[in-house]
Amino acid sequence: MRDGGADDEDAPTPSSLTGLGHLLRRRKTWGLALGYASYTYAYYVLLTWLPGYLEKQFGVKLLAGGFYTMIPWLVAVLAQFLVGGVVLDRLIARTGDETKARRIVLVVSMLVSLSVAGAAYAGSVAVALVFLSVGAAGLAVSVPAGSSIVAVIAPEGCSGTLGGLVNFVANMIGIAAPIVTGAVVDVTGSFAGAFLVTGVVLLAGIFCYTVVLGKLDRMPAAPRKETA
Repeated sequence: MRDGGADDEDAPTPSSLTGLGHLLRRRKTWGLALGYASYTYAYYVLLTWLPGYLEKQFGVKLLAGGFYTMIPWLVAVLAQFLVGGVVLDRLIARTGDETKARRIVLVVSMLVSLSVAGAAYAGSVAVALVFLSVGAAGLAVSVPAGSSIVAVIAPEGCSGTLGGLVNFVANMIGIAAPIVTGAVVDVTGSFAGAFLVTGVVLLAGIFCYTVVLGKLDRMPAAPRKETA
């Protein structure tokens, strides 16, 4: 199973603490974790603040706001199925390189997700929903490609540890997103700055996915102590 990115069942497994310490010292770990965290940050912003944004910026009432809030997520679900599924499969078949295909989809989808920053300059509900829907679609498409990288780069016996570490870092940063957004809105009096901050976070995530993460190959295994 080594060529497919899964752990070798016969490979010796390092202790949990040894494996975790080894992963924390690897650049690839932080490239993947912080790249995924940028998605989580933007996701939490949309999940928690989208109704408030529509109400504060455009005076949208609660009932209408609920309907409008549904639109970006509906677009995201469709995009994840069509692009993250169907298009990705065709790209893999065309290139013959699953890892390369997933990276192309990941980087392009993250670039598309930058559209959420356009909501900072939207002059109407319709324009805002276009920016947010395109951005949400990009975020949704990036998830399958981004999460699959764990199995590709994890050292032997550390896929679970790496996956847990990536999710922990991502969710810690994601939890901060509603707080940061609220603070920016409170200071500036509008959501423009909050969406620009989200755009900067996504740009940082693209940098982490491309430069910090580097080549998508398996990290070396953690050193194992000799046993008597």
